[in-house]
Amino acid sequence: PLVEHICAVTEIISLPRNNPLDMERVDKEKMALYEIISGYVKIYDREERKSDQRKGLIQNPPALLAWRVPGELLGDFQFALPEEKLTDHMVATDNCRLLKIPTSTIKQLAQTYPQLYLNIASNLATKANKARIRAQILRLPNIECMVAKLFMELLKERKFDSDIPQCNVVNGTFRIHDIAAFLGYEYHSTQLGIHNLINDKLIDRYKNKKSGRFELRDQKGLHTFLEHELAKAAEQRKQKGKRRAGKTLPSLQPQL
Repeated sequence: PLVEHICAVTEIISLPRNNPLDMERVDKEKMALYEIISGYVKIYDREERKSDQRKGLIQNPPALLAWRVPGELLGDFQFALPEEKLTDHMVATDNCRLLKIPTSTIKQLAQTYPQLYLNIASNLATKANKARIRAQILRLPNIECMVAKLFMELLKERKFDSDIPQCNVVNGTFRIHDIAAFLGYEYHSTQLGIHNLINDKLIDRYKNKKSGRFELRDQKGLHTFLEHELAKAAEQRKQKGKRRAGKTLPSLQPQL
């Protein structure tokens, strides 16, 4: 009976690429939790509105907060904090299949199976750890380091696409403007940083510029590049500190 009930109230929905996910926040009875079965989703802090545009340019673009991967939950913040007004805007980067579960059902089942609450708490903890990793990426000295570290972290959670055995293509789609938004850089600076890593034969675009997919051509070289850049930045800081320490203080003797 329990399995029949779960099957009756849950459903698998499709979320096509580039389509937003409607979280149905208005009616609490319709609120739901979603598990990503396949595909990838990006989350912005808010939806982009026409009022944000001035002469075709976005004056205050939404911030890209994170990418979400299969096995992760969408709507768990809303589930944990139902009274908070959240403005997150979720968009599929690839064709997705989502398991939609009414939050009322989860709360009912959790009375008997508290492990459900622990699973949701674990999912939230995973997201907190990803936020920590992002903070570490943003502290790196230049855009090339940030992009290199970002792809290294993305590979850990996504692996290579097994449907493309001839080269190491990271699962999922990544647009340059999304990478720029995630790293807090302008589009052209991010584009140049990616281009520099391509010239160094560390990464490459898969098939063409419009595919939004990237190949890691030299994974070990990417690690070596990052270590070298961090060592160079540390040495530059050290030399700068020495120059500052070597400057003599102006004389305190009053001039006659």
